[in-house]
Formats: sequence, C-alpha cells, structure tokens
Amino acid sequence: MKPTPIRLRAADLKPVLAGLGKAASPRGSSPALQCVKVETPGRDRVRLSATDGHLTLSVEVPAQTDRKGEPFLVPLGHLRDLAQGTRAGDELSLGPVASAPAISEFPEPPAFRATPIPLPDTAVTGLVHAFQCASNDTTRHVLQGAYLDTSGQGPQAHRIVGTDGRHLF
Repeated sequence: MKPTPIRLRAADLKPVLAGLGKAASPRGSSPALQCVKVETPGRDRVRLSATDGHLTLSVEVPAQTDRKGEPFLVPLGHLRDLAQGTRAGDELSLGPVASAPAISEFPEPPAFRATPIPLPDTAVTGLVHAFQCASNDTTRHVLQGAYLDTSGQGPQAHRIVGTDGRHLF
C-alpha cells in the first residue's frame, strides 16, 4: 500500500506544530527524531506523532484522504514551511518527502498501560498555548514542558502552566 496524499486545513495543523516541535529533537542523534510520523487511522483524520526518544507526543487532527495509506515521515521543518504564510481556511496537501528517513527508523512509543484522562477541547488548547510558552533552553529542563493538574473538579478542573522563565501561561 502506498502513502496517500492527505488534505488538511492550515487552522488544524498550525496549533499542533508548537507541541510537536517540543517533542521532536532538532539536533537528534537520528534523522528520524527530527521528523513527524504521519498516519491515517481513518478517512477523516490524521495522526501526527513526534518523539525525542524519551517523550512521544501524538495528536489527531481532522483531515481528508481518499483511502487509508501507509504511515510515512515528514521533517518537522517541512511541515513548518508548509504551514507558514497560510490562512486558517487554506487547505494543505501533505504527502511523503523524498528526503525523509524510512518509517522503520522512527522509534515505537513505549506501551501505555494507564487509563487515559479525557480532556475537554479547552484544556487541549490550553496545553498547546502552554507548550508555546515553554523554554527551548536545553540547560533548563524543568521549563521545557507544561504542567497539567487534573485534581480539580467542575468546569475549572484542569490547571495548566507553561513558562520559559520570562513569560507565563
């Protein structure tokens, strides 16, 4: 089965690039760690995954494809270039890139045995914003992520914090 072109809106791709950029390793020991794994679990959505070898982030966004295709890798820089300068309603076409490593080089995430915590859309959006505020400084590990507290109850149950030491979300 060949990879099939995927069509998605720029408004759906742009917000997830910040989070994927935190997980993908720009100076990774393997070229596959600098890429995003693209999978089509259904005809109406696409799963984008990035990893640095320790942390793996996967997100599903609405998309359109003619059929379910094989997964492939796309360099994160290529995705950023694709989304740059587009408007929210613009449709982007995503497909394999010749310069990308083979899909077999992308590490499989570890098995996750815990019960997933469903998050409302507002919490997911908050996490994306918190990741945008997080630091890229490799010497300040504690500031490179976002803090998610799910111990609350009611509509304000999720508290999210992200900072680079100067800006706070």
